[in-house]
Order: sequence, then structure tokens, then C-alpha cells
Amino acid sequence: MSDEKTKPAKGRTVATKLGRSELRYRRLFEAAKDGILMLDPVTRKITEANPFIATLLGYTRQQLLHKELWQIGLLKDEAASRAAFRTLKKNGFIRYENLPLEAKSGQRREVEFVSNLYAEGGDQVIQCNIRDITARKRTEEALIASETRFRALFELEAIGIYSCDARGTVQEFNRSAVGLWGRRPKFGDRTERFCGSLKMFLPNGRRLPHHLCPMAAVLEGRVPAVRDAEVRLERPDGSLITVMVNITALRNAQGQITGAINCFYDVTKRKQAKEALRVAQVKLADHAKSLTKIVRERTAELTAKNRRLVAFADATRLHAGRTAGPA
Repeated sequence: MSDEKTKPAKGRTVATKLGRSELRYRRLFEAAKDGILMLDPVTRKITEANPFIATLLGYTRQQLLHKELWQIGLLKDEAASRAAFRTLKKNGFIRYENLPLEAKSGQRREVEFVSNLYAEGGDQVIQCNIRDITARKRTEEALIASETRFRALFELEAIGIYSCDARGTVQEFNRSAVGLWGRRPKFGDRTERFCGSLKMFLPNGRRLPHHLCPMAAVLEGRVPAVRDAEVRLERPDGSLITVMVNITALRNAQGQITGAINCFYDVTKRKQAKEALRVAQVKLADHAKSLTKIVRERTAELTAKNRRLVAFADATRLHAGRTAGPA
């Protein structure tokens, strides 16, 4: 007798659990921020649609029911729909990472489309998940465009630009940097540290070891940045050039140094012109001193001669007066 009473109670418990499960599923289905469509595998028509996909496509739920995917802009045409369903039945799923979608209004969106075929209560059902990735795609496209612009500026810039990682390994560098170094470092070569030039010198001519150069100082945190520091570079052909270096540290979100960028430019001709001007000024000053001395000496000489002439003229007049006598 007790078993007969227990069976209805168990049945009610199972029904209650199933009801709760169905309610949870319905809430998830309704609240999902991805589009969800349920399809009949035989007719390929929509049997259920959640609010998100209705809003995304610009249809009401009722307008979506009993339509095929190609009729709501998810697939190109009926032939494409049939081909997709053949693949779905064969593999159990299909996935399109960048599927163009056209809403009822004509607005185009980019979506990620995943469809699965599975059994439910002895029947097969198809569930399609549609994620709107339009914003992500636009961000990616903007980043690609930005990278393209940066790369063009990087390569066409007249000054040398290169970067190092936190260890000092030379990473990216532009053509101007190669021209200034007179060589092309091997990308990612850990022996190429801090600078692409094999030898560096201080302005006074003293050798500057790589581990003590401005780039090393910034990467090791000894200085926050470098502005217009003068360094001399020796190129493979033995020629020397003078460059001004400007180095900025790269930091992560925690403030840790992850690398640095150096922008450097050739000032050799400017230095040569400045030195030539200094030499010319020294020569001009020396010439001015010599000229002053000559003028002073000539002036003294002329003054002495003038005094002698005056004295001679005075003496001549005196002598003439004495010779003439009284009238």
C-alpha cells in the first residue's frame, strides 16, 4: 500500500524537477546575449527564436518562426542553405567565424555562427548560436589600419628608429636605422643588444661599451629616459658618425619595463659645420689680432716719422732765419 502511495509522490517530484529545469532553460534562452534559433532538421525551418536574435535581425519572434535561415539573411540563398544542412547532418556541427548578416532594415552585421545537431527526447533538433561580432571586427579593422599607417611611417621616417625588449635584444628597426648603422642586425639575435652598431664612442672619443650605453641605462631603470644624448657610431667600413639619441621606456600595466624605443638621427654634418665655424671664428679672431698689431705698429711707425718730419721742418726754418740775418 505504501509503495502505491510513493509512486505518485515520486512522479510529482520528477515533474517538479523537470518543470524547474525547463524554467531555468527558458530564462537562459530569453536572457542570452547571443542569438539562439531552434530548427527542424527535416524542414530546415525555425521552430523557436530568442529575443536577442529577433532584435538583431529586426524581426518579431512570430515573423521568424517557420522561416529558413536564408530567408532571414543568415545564408546567401536556398542552395547555400541546403549545402550547409548537408554538412551539418554529416559532421554534427557547422561553424562560420565571419558570416555577413543582413537585417530586415538592410543593415549589415558580422556574426559568428555555430550550429549543432543533437538528439532531444528521441528526436533530432538543430540549435544555432549567433554572436554579433560587428564591434570586434570594426576594432580589428581599425587596429589593422592603424598598424598599416604606423608601419608606413616607421619605414618612411627619415630618422632611425628601433626597439629593444627588456633584455636589450634588438627587435624591430627601420631602413633609416640600417643606413645609420651601416649594417642590418639579425632579427631577435640575443647577441645584438642595445644597439645595431658594433662600436660606440663618447663625444670625447672614449670607447662606450654596449652595456653602459643610453639604451642599457633606460632598460635597467638607471634613467627614466634619454633626450638628445650625443653618441658616436663606428660603421663596418670604419667611418664614424655622430648621432643624437632619444630613448623612451615601454612599460606594462604594472609599470614594469618591457622594452624601449630609440629614435636617433645623424648630426655629423651639423657637427662638422659647427666645428668648421668654430675654426673659422678662431682664425678670424687670430687674423683680427694680427691686423690690430700691424695697424698699431704702422701707426707707431708713422707717428715717429711724423715727429721727425716736424722736427726737421722746425730745424730748417730756424736755420733759414739765422742765415738771412737782419734786414
